[in-house]
Amino acid sequence: MIKQLFISSLMLVCITLPAKAQYDYLPGSDASIYLDLINNNLKKDNNPLRDLPDKDKLEYGRGYCAKRQNGYTLAQIARDVIYSLKNNNNLDDEQKTYIHKYDVVVSAAALTVFCPQYAK
Repeated sequence: MIKQLFISSLMLVCITLPAKAQYDYLPGSDASIYLDLINNNLKKDNNPLRDLPDKDKLEYGRGYCAKRQNGYTLAQIARDVIYSLKNNNNLDDEQKTYIHKYDVVVSAAALTVFCPQYAK
């Protein structure tokens, strides 16, 4: 129950993309490199969000790049995530920390792999 609430709350914070997004998991592909970066970092931190489906991780990262493409600054996106977490009373501080760390890892990987032109 708590894990489901935790995942549901994360999805409120997530940036979504149209359902037509395509994924390429071939070794050496951008998606594969991106997922390796994320999964290695989340496992190292023992973040329970490491168990989210790869498809969700890809959508979150590509959504992050879409926000940057639409003119959002890095600071604006970070403020949106922090504001969402701060105002979510359904999560304890530990869960909020996991989500915040997830966002940092995923956004850094997205900027590195999918949209390096928006890294600054």
